Amino acid sequence: MPRLPPELVDHIFSTFSLPKDKDALCACSLVCAAWLPVARNHIFSTLHTKAGLAQTTRSLADLARVVVTSKGIARAVRTLVVDG
Repeated sequence: MPRLPPELVDHIFSTFSLPKDKDALCACSLVCAAWLPVARNHIFSTLHTKAGLAQTTRSLADLARVVVTSKGIARAVRTLVVDG
């Protein structure tokens, strides 16, 4: 089966913008196994907390635990924005 060069796949994903294209990025993650990590890098590059979540230390600890235990997500997160 032919594969697209990684540079072309990166270019395709760079045309999406979050949050507007989140559904499209999620759909792209299902295309093939090679596209999943690329999609995750775009979807999870910036995590935003909601105002209510930031008010409790336990909620932030739960978020940190999910990010750390899910290696695919942990590698993708570049920025954490805490609202509230």
